[in-house]
This record gives sequence, structure tokens and C-alpha cells, in this order.
Amino acid sequence: SGDCFRLRVTPDRMEAWLDFIGTPPASWDQGAPARALAEAGVTFGILNEALASAMAGVAQGVSILAATGDPPIEGSPGSIERLVNPTRHTAADDTRMDGSVDPHEAGSVVRVRKGQRVLRHIRPRPGMDGVDLGGRPVPAKPQPDCPFPEAAGLEPDPDYSEFRVACQDGVLVEVGGRLEVRPELVVKGDVGPETGAIHFPGPVTVKGSILAGFQVAAVGGLRVGGSVEAS
Repeated sequence: SGDCFRLRVTPDRMEAWLDFIGTPPASWDQGAPARALAEAGVTFGILNEALASAMAGVAQGVSILAATGDPPIEGSPGSIERLVNPTRHTAADDTRMDGSVDPHEAGSVVRVRKGQRVLRHIRPRPGMDGVDLGGRPVPAKPQPDCPFPEAAGLEPDPDYSEFRVACQDGVLVEVGGRLEVRPELVVKGDVGPETGAIHFPGPVTVKGSILAGFQVAAVGGLRVGGSVEAS
């Protein structure tokens, strides 16, 4: 009666199928599939209840999943979490405002204080091994780690090595994917509706003018390349 089916085990030994190539006779040996599984070394994940119920109505051309392994559960790679989103600009811009705040209340630059946590390292999370049809472990893939990126103005947190902190007061910027904490805020153009009022805990250089109705509060000096319009 075993001539009416063939046992097919997938190359990864995670599934075993009974492919019926003929219609079993009424008196066929229903223990033949179990013996075939044993001869093939299938000892884990045998679907006995599904196999028994399928046998009642099996016919030529039917394939029955007879056993399945437990696939490994993959982990997750290491990563770097940004605790502060920087002001993004290109190398051609010193610091370009994005206008995302009320232009008469605050500048849109991202300010950080010395010791403020900026980056966090998240370690890789290992996966869980699986089991194949023979009861052998199927290792989960190792997960790569992610080192801290190169950055200027950041240093290891003295208390927790998984953090990087600002080593000075300044503005956090990103140039070409590289983070920097700059002690001086440089505004390429005018201080006006595009930038909003600026309050910065360090020196500020405005290459343009300070338009009427807008203020710049700086600690450590203010340089203006253009004019300061009367409010």
C-alpha cells in the first residue's frame, strides 16, 4: 500500500509531505505513512491528528502535510537611537532654519546642553533556535551590532556606556549624515520670518540682517554681517 504515496521531505528538513500518486485501496495499510516517516528520520513535529483525519478521504493527486519543524525566530540587529533630532543642512549651509515653529517666538535650531544624552546604543537581540524534523536544533542567524557613528562634540556618558552625550552647549546639526555639536550658531541669511526669534546659549553669527520685529539673544557674543532694523 506504500506504492500509493511518496514521502517528500523538504531540503531544509522542516516539512514532510505525503504525495499520493494513486488512490489507496479500501484495505490499505494506514500505518505505512508512519513507518515511512520513521525510516526517513522524522521524529519531531509529526501531525498525527491531521494525518489521521486526512487519511479518511485521501485520493490520488492529494498532498498531505505530515510533519513540520519549528523554524527559528530571528532576533533584531543592533541599532543607534537618536534621542535628539538634529537640524539638517548641507555642507553649503552653515545652519539653515526649517520654519517649523512660530516665526515670532523661537528659532527652529536644535539646542543641546553639555551632558545631554543625544544617542543611545541598542544591543542586538538574539533570536531563538528552531528544531528540524529530526529533533536537531536549527540555529537562529546571528545579528550584527551597530557601532556609534562618527560625530563631533559627543562623548561617552560617564555613567552609562550605551549613551553618547554632548560635550558642550551648542546646536546639534547634521551634515552629510554626520552629527556635530557646534558651540556657535551661524545663520546664513537674515533673522526674520524664516528663522523666527533666536535664543541661543552661545555665540551667534548672523551673516545677513536682523529684520524688524525679530530678536536674537546670545550668550558669548553676537556678530551681524548686515544691519539691525529697528522694531
